Amino acid sequence: AHRSYLPGQWVYLAATYDGRLMKLYVNGAQVATSGEQVGGIFSPLTQKCKVLMLGGSALNHNYRGYVERFSLWKAARTQREVLLDMETRGLHAPLPQLLLQENWDNVKRAWSPMKDSS
Repeated sequence: AHRSYLPGQWVYLAATYDGRLMKLYVNGAQVATSGEQVGGIFSPLTQKCKVLMLGGSALNHNYRGYVERFSLWKAARTQREVLLDMETRGLHAPLPQLLLQENWDNVKRAWSPMKDSS
């Protein structure tokens, strides 16, 4: 990134993948691109996502912080769309390409926490 992150300050992160390139945005600025992933995210045998792990992984690679909002889109967002999402805080009308948007207001009603295996 173009500067260090400060503890206690919110950072807007967005990651996109268009089937060819993965892009990472921090506060609307594109900070990384990767072409290592090619094609579909899932193998042909597992076309459905049964578990979505946000903020960590089964290998104990955990994110230290809070996630305020999460959006999942059918198509890769452009930088302009990422900036619009950041500026409007995702408060625009639902769009056909939007698969999931969660702000965790009702976290206990809608989600099950993953148990720590340690």
